[in-house]
Amino acid sequence: MTDDSWFASLVCPVSFERARRDVVRLTAFFVALLAAAYLVTRASWIPVVLLVDFLARGSGRRAWSPLGRTAQWLATRSRRPPVLIDLAPKQFAARVGAVLTLGMVATHWVWPLVAVGLAGVLCVFALLESVGNVCVGCLLYTHLMVPLVRRRPPTA
Repeated sequence: MTDDSWFASLVCPVSFERARRDVVRLTAFFVALLAAAYLVTRASWIPVVLLVDFLARGSGRRAWSPLGRTAQWLATRSRRPPVLIDLAPKQFAARVGAVLTLGMVATHWVWPLVAVGLAGVLCVFALLESVGNVCVGCLLYTHLMVPLVRRRPPTA
């Protein structure tokens, strides 16, 4: 199986809403920077900022996302024409990020190594999106959500 067919087999959530690819990738880069900063400093405010940002983007309130707004501001200053992509996979990925950062917030004081591990996972996921254009949200959706939906008994 080639890489192309593997990516073609992914099932992503779909919506009619669109987002600029450069904004999505810049936002992911900012997430990676903050997660890396947490790994180095263990500053308790970083997971809180990330959680607020992920909750805003995951709930469809992109205008409330400080990282998204910063990325939008930078992207509009580039001379490249915007490339629009489907928003739903990115929204699902933001919800996954919210779960990870909620875990970071919850474990920061009681199990700091767990919080650091979650920050490492978040950093890797964000770097895959920002540098490699790999949507981990699509991977998780395909391998976690789709099998759960297919297992449910039909409703009458």
